[in-house]
Amino acid sequence: MDHHALVHGLVNEVRANTVAYLQVNQTRLIRCVSLIERFDAAYRAWSEQPTLNARQITETINELLIAKQFLQDEFCASVEYEPPLDGSEKSIDFLFHTTEGKRIFYDVKTIHPEDRDRWERYQEATEEGRFTEGTQLILDKAWDGGVLAHHRFASRQKFLEHTLELEEKIRHVPNRQDGTYFRMVFCGDGFRWRLDQLEDFADTYFRRGSSWDHFAKMQAHHLSTHGLTLERTIESFCYFERRYLLSELTKFVCDVRVPRLPRD
Repeated sequence: MDHHALVHGLVNEVRANTVAYLQVNQTRLIRCVSLIERFDAAYRAWSEQPTLNARQITETINELLIAKQFLQDEFCASVEYEPPLDGSEKSIDFLFHTTEGKRIFYDVKTIHPEDRDRWERYQEATEEGRFTEGTQLILDKAWDGGVLAHHRFASRQKFLEHTLELEEKIRHVPNRQDGTYFRMVFCGDGFRWRLDQLEDFADTYFRRGSSWDHFAKMQAHHLSTHGLTLERTIESFCYFERRYLLSELTKFVCDVRVPRLPRD
């Protein structure tokens, strides 16, 4: 089937199953109309200039599905889309009001690295000992190792960049009261990057380093070189997975951390 027909089919499925659901529940989703309009605008833009990855549509579908996921949570009282942050000119993607009176802010980022060959970068990092001591990132050039290397480097870079951006937003929020939390949601397709990579990043973030995270040493060097500091004001990281051209999410995990082995 023609790729454009597949994208059109995806959009129609999302409208029937997710947009319709949000419209029925719009009394609990503040600025629901704005979210749906953003999706419609992304689809119109893609229709005028189609691309294979349909990136602009992908991002808005992910936001629609997250809103739907929130509204289906038994502890959800209401959800706000793109509320302004007090003390800042910036907004954040979602504010989740719990039935217990807590407020959870969510920033949502879709990470979709391009298929570029970065084999030389991987070789240099390996030969110069940039990966964390005691870890091995083994890739095979003959099996798309250069492309997989770019996926790993690029996704990790985006984890860090978006985390620093959210911490910057949090820094300008005055008088953060008890019961207010900030979470980061990273969206992917389960192929270009996976849950275990976010687990490693989260573990390094909260533990200030990880002996099994390939990129912990490299990340620490990058932060030091650029005079950056992680303030660790984010409560937790969430993993959102939706396979390309599927109209529903395939996995959503909150409070991502490396699984702990049970003690003897």
